[in-house]
Amino acid sequence: SLSSAPAAPSSDSTTTTSAARATTTSSTCVTGTQLGTFLFKSPNVSSIFVVGGTFNITFNLSTIVQRNRYPEQSIDLYLQEPQAAQTASSRNRPIVQNLPPTATYFEWVIGSISDGFYQIRAVADGKDPQYSQANNLLPLPCTPDGFPLPGVSGRFKIYNPVPIQGYPDPFPPNS
Repeated sequence: SLSSAPAAPSSDSTTTTSAARATTTSSTCVTGTQLGTFLFKSPNVSSIFVVGGTFNITFNLSTIVQRNRYPEQSIDLYLQEPQAAQTASSRNRPIVQNLPPTATYFEWVIGSISDGFYQIRAVADGKDPQYSQANNLLPLPCTPDGFPLPGVSGRFKIYNPVPIQGYPDPFPPNS
């Protein structure tokens, strides 16, 4: 779970803190007006998965993202319940953190989880303005022009397999 809050910037720098990394730049960031996002190919609204199964989470970035510049450090993927889109619980279930910035997929083995509907949330460089604002983590991370804002997959279903009870064969073998 995430426990650290972003540090307040000094007068000549902007600091962004995430769960496992901190980035400091020497110039003041200007929040952009032309921002991109993550686009998910899978999972999608027709996806159904079983606990213990494996599936590929595949995504890309919208064309407005300056792919040669962003993400700079990493991509993080989180599992969230659809109604928890921007609450503290929306980022407390990391699937994987610190994927390379050029990643476009991740093979996920679904661990122990309750049956239900879920979504995947992708975050670039640990910068998640919606999460920060919803949880009063100030200052908000700076997102310059061409930066990818977090994206959320379509809602998909995860089931736990039904245990099958084995019984001895009451019939003798044919011989």
